[in-house]
Amino acid sequence: MAKISLLYFAGPALLAAVTLAISAFTDSPKNSVSGGGIASGNIQFNLNALNDKDSKPGRISYGNVSASVECVAVSSTKKMATIYFSYSGSILGVTIVDGGEGKYASSDLISDPFVVDEMDCSAVIPQNAYNKVTSGNIHLK
Repeated sequence: MAKISLLYFAGPALLAAVTLAISAFTDSPKNSVSGGGIASGNIQFNLNALNDKDSKPGRISYGNVSASVECVAVSSTKKMATIYFSYSGSILGVTIVDGGEGKYASSDLISDPFVVDEMDCSAVIPQNAYNKVTSGNIHLK
């Protein structure tokens, strides 16, 4: 009876220890946004942003604006993201919507850069107006 009780309590502890050991040696998923092309209004854009404290966050260009990315916030559904960057002494954001791929995909969307009062690298900021990506693609991971 004592052996059964010991296995009963030691089993979950052993399982937890194995799970922690495996997760310590595997990469956790990193939120990333990439893409490029032309948005409505003939606006050229290119973005490569990674939300990972151990690497460089990336770059963004939108029309005449080009800057290093400070951080990126990705929604839990991985369909929308806000890319934060500094430009001409201001903190700006660009919000994108990934329309998906395949048969049921909708258009990818990208906002014009907007001023951000306070950078919150965990907050996706929806916008009232977006430009449709007419050529190119946006990917969220």
